[in-house]
Amino acid sequence: MTQQSSPFFEHPILNSPYAEPSRHHPLDAEGQPLNEPPRDGRRKSELITPVPKPRKKKRQNADQANLDLHSDDGISTEEQQSWTRRNLLVESPATRLATHQLLTQLQR
Repeated sequence: MTQQSSPFFEHPILNSPYAEPSRHHPLDAEGQPLNEPPRDGRRKSELITPVPKPRKKKRQNADQANLDLHSDDGISTEEQQSWTRRNLLVESPATRLATHQLLTQLQR
């Protein structure tokens, strides 16, 4: 039993890389070459590369883990918590200057 080879595999390169394409191999709806001779002209830009399907499906009722930063679980010490509260309310000199410049511009 002899297998007839496709023109696509016999002559896969039809055009010069330095000139506008003049011929193309016909493709089926899935982007696979057909067992037909090359066609004249450029192929229409309809081919879209399919995105592979995900291997795993997400659970429909999956709850996102809750990240509670202000919990009393004993991870942070009282000293760390008080330092965080104290330093979150303090402006740096650069922030203070930028705020002043912004307010001055808005008043003009």
